[in-house]
Amino acid sequence: LSGMEGTGIIFRSNEEPFPDACLNEIRAERVEENLDLPPCEVVILVSSLQQQRLYCVLPTEVTVSLPFSCHAPFVQDPARTGIKEPSMSPTNAWLLNRVGTLAAESLLSWLRRDDLSLTDRARAYGLLPALAAHNTATTSGAATQRIIDAFRKRIETEKVLLCSDGSLGSQSY
Repeated sequence: LSGMEGTGIIFRSNEEPFPDACLNEIRAERVEENLDLPPCEVVILVSSLQQQRLYCVLPTEVTVSLPFSCHAPFVQDPARTGIKEPSMSPTNAWLLNRVGTLAAESLLSWLRRDDLSLTDRARAYGLLPALAAHNTATTSGAATQRIIDAFRKRIETEKVLLCSDGSLGSQSY
């Protein structure tokens, strides 16, 4: 990929229809009762950018403490510089959960690629977010934490430790 201030790797989700709660929110925001929306995808971009952020066509001012940026049809704030708080927006909460799930599934898929060298497979760990708790009092912190929680939920029972023989193992306590 080129553009967006550098190079990177893009992961795209499958398109999914908006749940009813999201459709209702979007219709209310746009004041269009009969608005029909097509299914949507979420996208993550792993890049060398120093500041990762949320995009809604254009970059928002919402930065995330993640190793990737995210693009989705977020419900934006009135100034269109940020997004509506995830705790107040079923659409943004749903989209951020999908981003976390996409990141986890991308990591798992990459690790399982036995057609790649161990070195190339190990690069999948570049998708791992720092699992430290984030300040959910800010939009950036709340968005980051929601993505991490969905990521963690998706991989919690999976084998994600790449062994020297190419197999995947899990840590047991």
